[in-house]
Amino acid sequence: MSILVEPYAPGLDVTVPVLGGAAPIALGVVAPGSNRRGSVMTEDLKRDDPLGYAMYDPGPDSDGFLADVGALRRAAGPVDYLRMDCRFDPATGKRVFLGQTRALMIADTALVSASPIVLIDEIENAGIDRRRRSTC
Repeated sequence: MSILVEPYAPGLDVTVPVLGGAAPIALGVVAPGSNRRGSVMTEDLKRDDPLGYAMYDPGPDSDGFLADVGALRRAAGPVDYLRMDCRFDPATGKRVFLGQTRALMIADTALVSASPIVLIDEIENAGIDRRRRSTC
């Protein structure tokens, strides 16, 4: 059996949600609640979300988060919604990128594609039938 082991990055798990559009809007830094040592988010906390989320103020490191979001947004291209997940160490200001989620402009993608079927990755591999979509 193969396993993947990632090095531990100290700090808090934080998320920056962003509304897309011509002028994207970062909605702030959000931290999920964790009662685990080191504020680690375990699978059960992610699945059940018993502790909820709260706004988090990264203080002088706010500009770094905005710069990261800007770079990710430019790399991702136009999106309806973007979420950047990081591990943030308040003691050092270090941010470790953990992942991202994008909600693409699905209707636009289906309309501009020459293919009758468009397969969009990362949306649970959902196939979109362009002809059926355009008649709705």
